[in-house]
Amino acid sequence: MNNYIDIVYWRTNENNDEYNSKEAINIIKKYIMKRWGIDDLEIVRSENGKPYFKNVNKIKFNISHTEGLSVVAIGSYEIGIDVEKIKPISRKIVDKYYSKGERKELCEYKNNKIVKEIEIWTRKESYCKCIGRGITKESLFWDSSETKEYILKSFYILDCVITVCVKVGDYCYHISMAEKETNEKKDYS
Repeated sequence: MNNYIDIVYWRTNENNDEYNSKEAINIIKKYIMKRWGIDDLEIVRSENGKPYFKNVNKIKFNISHTEGLSVVAIGSYEIGIDVEKIKPISRKIVDKYYSKGERKELCEYKNNKIVKEIEIWTRKESYCKCIGRGITKESLFWDSSETKEYILKSFYILDCVITVCVKVGDYCYHISMAEKETNEKKDYS
């Protein structure tokens, strides 16, 4: 079970956070039962709201959803994941929370700047979720362009950006993604 991240994503019709979260938990439980035969999974939350298994310490997971898409990441160490629909971010948000390094990255990006803005935002949120502090003003000031302690990997699927965050040293050797309905696997090793 060492050094892996599995990501499962699926299209959602519901714009209901509670519904999407419950669906994600069901998918995680089915996935773990199928892969490792573990079915006695109790999920609790840390004081900052990060979900974890009370009775299975060797498997970590994280959940995210946005308009039309949900994702879960399952790994053997602390992990954060975020997904966002590609759409413009408020200039106020960029000016307030994006570091000088991140704004420089935006200026140097030659293609669609909206995609890069969203990628930077998902890096910030996936980091906040990985460290388990939650998304706070303080943690959003973290500079994703300067990190040497965390590895951030972004993917582009169905007009969305998905970013996974893990701590350096916990880095996985294998990332695979599968769409829930098709079970089509994509290998990102």
